[in-house]
Amino acid sequence: MSVFVKICGLSKADDVHAAVEAGADAIGFVFAKSVRQITAAQAAAISAAVPAHIKRVAVMLHPANEE
Repeated sequence: MSVFVKICGLSKADDVHAAVEAGADAIGFVFAKSVRQITAAQAAAISAAVPAHIKRVAVMLHPANEE
């Protein structure tokens, strides 16, 4: 049995790269109000360098249907 690993709250490309190198299966971007909150533009910029096989997850609180 393998474990699925998701790392959330990263806001720097170097940290995301380190998480991927360490074996993370998914990277979570926090859009909910938090000290780790980033904008959609920041998430897009960071995601651009993430390999395609790594899942990207949005961490939200009570999102509207449009989101």
